[in-house]
Parts: sequence; structure tokens; C-alpha cells
Amino acid sequence: MRAVDLSFALLIDADLSFSTLREADLTSAIATRVDLRDTDLVLVDLGGTNLTDADLRSADLGGATVTNTVWTGALYDEDTVFPFSKRIDDGAPWGHDGGISPWNAGMIPAPEPAASTMMLVGLGGASRDLQECGDAGAQVGGLS
Repeated sequence: MRAVDLSFALLIDADLSFSTLREADLTSAIATRVDLRDTDLVLVDLGGTNLTDADLRSADLGGATVTNTVWTGALYDEDTVFPFSKRIDDGAPWGHDGGISPWNAGMIPAPEPAASTMMLVGLGGASRDLQECGDAGAQVGGLS
């Protein structure tokens, strides 16, 4: 869907993940809770678009126009490319109005998959350690 006109469109809860919307016009679209994971949004016009609670993880917004875009609650991750063709780790400016950061625009960083996996592995290990401590305590208690 390259260069498609979606201006003023109602895209609430739409799943556009893994799409190519390069050079599309989404001005003033209502795109709340839209799934834009891994979507090509290069040179898209998002002026005045409401992206509240949108999922922008790994989306490419390189060169996009984002004047007056509403980002509140939108998810991003370390692979999201911002309008100035930068990832979050590249530092400012990212291309938001007034040079503000994604988090000051109301966006929410998504946890890295590696971090959540590590937390699950850590919890599993902690549970095993507690069980072993309980078994050792029962053995000690039986000796007295």
C-alpha cells in the first residue's frame, strides 16, 4: 500500500503490522490502538494523527512528518526508527515536535524480549533455590 491516502481514516484497533505504508498520507487519522509493529512508515505524513496506545515496536518512521501527532501510550522499542532516522539509543533529536524525547511525548518503552526472558529464567532459578533451601531445612529439622 505504498503512497495510499488514509487521511482522516478511522483505523481504531486495526492490525497493520508488517505492512508497507511508505509515503502514505495519514494526516488527521484516528489510529488508536493500531498495531504498526514492523511496519514501513518511511516518509509517511502523520501530521495531526492520533496514535494513542499504538504499537510501534520495530516500526520505521524515518523521514515521517509528525507535526501535532498524538503519541500518548504508544509503544516503541530499541528497533523503532524515529523520524530523524534514529533509534532510541542514538540519542536526540528524534524528530518529535519541539525536539522532545519519545517518553516526553507520552510514548512508552516496550520491554526488551531478552529482559523478559531473563526475568522468567531468574524467577525459575529463584524458585528452585527456595525449594532446595526448604528441603535442607527439613533435613536439619529432622536431625534435632
